[in-house]
Amino acid sequence: MPIDDLVDAYCACWADMDSEQRLVRLTTVFAENGFYHDPTVQISGLKAFEKHIASVVTQRPGSIIERTTGIDLHHNTARFGWNLKLADGKKLPEGIDIIWLDESEEKITGILGFFGPLKPIER
Repeated sequence: MPIDDLVDAYCACWADMDSEQRLVRLTTVFAENGFYHDPTVQISGLKAFEKHIASVVTQRPGSIIERTTGIDLHHNTARFGWNLKLADGKKLPEGIDIIWLDESEEKITGILGFFGPLKPIER
């Protein structure tokens, strides 16, 4: 699967309200023993990650994650910008994810997420 399709399929998992369907979708893009870390949580394993997504989706029903940048990829590691768009159309500050891929670049083995834009250097 091309990297753009893989990342977009991953982002779509954050909009799926059905837990069983979300787990099926997540299984196609995320490794069973993968990890997910962001400022609020550190998770290991596919099922734990699905439960985390479920808790976020429950708090923000109708929201979607939109990829806002192209994807930079090298050595099975990629980065991309994203933004959370709420059901009412309001967008929260952009974030960035760094992802690690398996050898075939078919599944995500790890995700490190940051919230908000990069901070400029104050001189």
